[in-house]
Amino acid sequence: MVSGDTVEDGARVAPGLGGLSILCKLGSSWVVPASEPYTYIRNGEAGRSQLVNFDLREVGGDRYGWIGKFCGSGSGGQTNCSWSMYTAMTSGKIEEVARLDLDYSYELMSKPSYGEAESDVSINTVGAMTGGFYALKVTVDYEHGIYDKNYDPIRYSLDKGTDSFVIEFNEQTQTFNLPDDKS
Repeated sequence: MVSGDTVEDGARVAPGLGGLSILCKLGSSWVVPASEPYTYIRNGEAGRSQLVNFDLREVGGDRYGWIGKFCGSGSGGQTNCSWSMYTAMTSGKIEEVARLDLDYSYELMSKPSYGEAESDVSINTVGAMTGGFYALKVTVDYEHGIYDKNYDPIRYSLDKGTDSFVIEFNEQTQTFNLPDDKS
């Protein structure tokens, strides 16, 4: 279920609204064991939910969730994307258990500098589970640098590389959290 309504009328930064449900066949009937249609899931921007781009995948032993990225932009050409996972929890509601802010692109003319990062998040379906969830494998390719007065990147300022790490489900917070030095 995806909606394009906005919370605040006319607000460019308003997220989109969406809802998710899990249907199961029980005999000849369909039942709803988990849903989140009444409390809106705020996702996307400019009143457009990006849940339509999410995929349903196995995220643990006999557990499925919707995963995907949603992106937004700010002033001055800045963009960012969050990798998210929504799944049914013991409450019977669908909850966001991961929001990893990993992807970005920005240019700061006041410094002048730039930075960008692009991530890949995969579910380690062959590894051990924590709290009923498989661990997430994350790879982030990044590049940062400084511009000269003509706004060309200065070679010696270039910081380019790849970070890789694993995130386990935190049973205490009931979420996947980035390590402190990765946020």
